Amino acid sequence: GSSPWKNYIIIFVPPGRKFESACYGNLILISAELMPGAGLLFVLARCIAHSWFGNLVASSSWRTEWICRALSSYIAYQMIESVYGI
Repeated sequence: GSSPWKNYIIIFVPPGRKFESACYGNLILISAELMPGAGLLFVLARCIAHSWFGNLVASSSWRTEWICRALSSYIAYQMIESVYGI
């Protein structure tokens, strides 16, 4: 289906922080240290997927949060493979 949000806001956090990314609906925080490269591409894809699995479709407890994270990572790999063939 289509995205539940019309846009995504991406904020790059300054380098030097112990931080990779955080995804909150249509707000994505990413470490500027990931720019540019495949790591950034995967993190963006994973955050977009996490907007579905983890924000719209959530687990019932923290014990099963790993399922949402695993689905987000799997969908991210599928998105990258579909678009870039890698």
